[in-house]
Amino acid sequence: MSACLTFLQTYRPTQLPHAPFAAFVSVLTVGSSLGATLRTSVDVVVGSALASAFNLPLLTLPSGLRRDPGFASFLVFIQCFLFSLADLPMPTRRLALSTATILALSPVYDEDALTAWYSVQFLSLVLLASGCAIAAVLLPPVPTASELIQVQAQIGEKALAECFGELVQNYCGTSRLVRASFLLQMLRATARTSEELRQDVAWEPFSLDVKCLERCRKVGQAACHLRTVEDVLRCNDAPWANSELHAAFVARLGTPLRQLVTAVETCLSRGDKGEVDIALQNLNDEFQTCREETLYSQASEVALREYVDHYAPIVNAFLLGIMQLGVSLRRSEDHALLPRQPGFGRIMLGRICEVPRAFIKVATLQGEEIDSQIKRGVKFSLSITLAATVVLLAESSDTFKYGIFAPLEVTFILFDRIGGSVNQSVLRILGTTAGSVYAYLALIVSNGNDAGVLMSLVTWSFAVCTARMSPKYGYAAICAAWTAGIVASGNSTDVALERIIHSFMGAVIMLVVLHALWPVRARDAVRVSLARLMADTVGLLELELDEWHALLGLSSHQEQSAARNPEVQADLVQEPASLAVEADEVHLGVVVRGAPFDDSSLRTRLDGVQTSLRTVSMLHEEACMEPELWHGQYVAEGIGAVVACTAKLIDRLSTVRTTISAQHQLPSTFSVNFHSWISPQAGFVQALTKMKISAQEVGSVLIAATDGRGSMEAALAIDNCLGDLRLQRTALHALYRDALTAAIEMGRVAVSRRVSNADMLLNNSLCAAILGVIDSLHALGGAFTTLIELDALTYGMPFK
Repeated sequence: MSACLTFLQTYRPTQLPHAPFAAFVSVLTVGSSLGATLRTSVDVVVGSALASAFNLPLLTLPSGLRRDPGFASFLVFIQCFLFSLADLPMPTRRLALSTATILALSPVYDEDALTAWYSVQFLSLVLLASGCAIAAVLLPPVPTASELIQVQAQIGEKALAECFGELVQNYCGTSRLVRASFLLQMLRATARTSEELRQDVAWEPFSLDVKCLERCRKVGQAACHLRTVEDVLRCNDAPWANSELHAAFVARLGTPLRQLVTAVETCLSRGDKGEVDIALQNLNDEFQTCREETLYSQASEVALREYVDHYAPIVNAFLLGIMQLGVSLRRSEDHALLPRQPGFGRIMLGRICEVPRAFIKVATLQGEEIDSQIKRGVKFSLSITLAATVVLLAESSDTFKYGIFAPLEVTFILFDRIGGSVNQSVLRILGTTAGSVYAYLALIVSNGNDAGVLMSLVTWSFAVCTARMSPKYGYAAICAAWTAGIVASGNSTDVALERIIHSFMGAVIMLVVLHALWPVRARDAVRVSLARLMADTVGLLELELDEWHALLGLSSHQEQSAARNPEVQADLVQEPASLAVEADEVHLGVVVRGAPFDDSSLRTRLDGVQTSLRTVSMLHEEACMEPELWHGQYVAEGIGAVVACTAKLIDRLSTVRTTISAQHQLPSTFSVNFHSWISPQAGFVQALTKMKISAQEVGSVLIAATDGRGSMEAALAIDNCLGDLRLQRTALHALYRDALTAAIEMGRVAVSRRVSNADMLLNNSLCAAILGVIDSLHALGGAFTTLIELDALTYGMPFK
């Protein structure tokens, strides 16, 4: 639409020399929903208005001075430096840089640009381009964020039901995990997309369906539980699947599990939670009966040893995840606790106010922070100024018709680090070349006919914008769409070659400046961020060990109270197998009244660690794009293996957090009383303390190993710490097996001392999760050892 407006002869702004810029603004502004488009349009207009307002006082300068190419380049440098200092939203900064560049260079070859009316016309051109983007989104059917959230909820619920069924079939031995893993990835992506779309809802005049948001949240919670179940089935791929004990459990649990799958499908499709309640109760009853038969009534020593050594962590962790899934789906959300969205006016005003706040924040920076901002501003402004200077020299000989767009290329490919700029430059060149070649052919085929050119533009824009939302090639699609509009509006095949030259020239100038002045490489930043991630990850592990330690202390305190007080003892002695579903509360096992367990600190720390992991992954991708030149080879394989092992470790830590949360997710208003078969007196507290110390030592040596020195001392330190960690893991596992064996033997002697479903599920699952974390931490240490060896080989640092 914006490109077509450049053919109008009656609207003055579309006749400006830079009118084709409107095509790029439109494509940049269009989002996946109306809310996203409105938010980006505000950012775009604010950035252009900021630069236009800054240009108004400069109009009072002498005309001869403003038309001097040298002074124009100086103005470009000063304005771009100021706009690069502040941490503005990305669209706002880029539009401010591009608008300032255009308004500073235009007087050199157009005397009309020395008037305020020219700035107003250019700002109206940007407004028109944003309006075209909004008008395009408003064409029926209107893609609102609320509707897209509803679509994501439907996709997530369908994937959830299928994934749940696949996992149950895998446990029963009738399916593999390939499809379940694919569906689980889809579930997690759906949850992330829904959360991103929720931020766009406030920009729309339509109200968000609270029930739809609740559905998306339940899908996200269910994805966490299913990931735990999938991890249990995958990480415990052992001979247990063909054992007689497993066959006995499948014979008992297969039917109630399939009933639960059907109940979950019914709950997701029709909202009927009653069948889920019945299925959960049946599953609990069958699990109790199965344990009675296999461990107590008809148990053999072979079955007992197989259960203790291999099967207990599998079946209990699997069933706990399944039950947590069922409870999370049947639980009703408190709509009053959902975050309220501000109105459109308030959120737009807050977005506009971010600009002055960003400049005020710059004035408060000190030390390395302000130094980093100044260096960034100098690099950004110098890159744009050099591109503008080359254009000014070329404009004096009328070489290029649209030479002003050369410095604009730089404003849209600049990033803080070299890797991001290289990636953006490649996409820019790819899109510009494709759009230029298409427009070149369209001009030849249409033979100068405006109608034919417009039809070809519509076809091309539709084709390339289908990839607009692609995370990998979306920016190339934007460049291809607006480049075709520029070449077509120039009505000259020479403009196609000009656009390709400008893209290459802008990318080369930008990369030279970023390499020459204070280069910031992603390969260096990834190691710094990796060290921070190691510290955060080990800190999360320590916090989870402390939580288990606290739970053991709680159990011990309650048992001592029961021994001293007969009334408390009577309260603690309840039926050993109770998972009764009543109203909106589920009572699991032996419970005591008290405040519900709060895992907010664990959840907050886990969210921070996952954010750090995404940062490290992004930096790793940028580092792989950086030209090696004389800086040596980037050890992409070693860093990639470390990132993959860290992601696996964080997933295991998430499993521990989910298992701990079962205490308040299942009994919503009660605290579970842990049974004495896991007690501090059995040595668990000492084992956990030693495990925590070993984890701290491993974290310290891993942090030291991220600097890339490649020394033998670092590798030996890692091996020593991992050896001690393995010893602590073996000791903890032995305590766990002895305690479980003693608990089962005690249940054989007296029915009243048999372990309840709650104790069996929670304690076995938590032990299995902690041991899985230690195994993942051990694998991460091995990946770091390999990285040290690669560092030594790559950087020529022999082992010392």
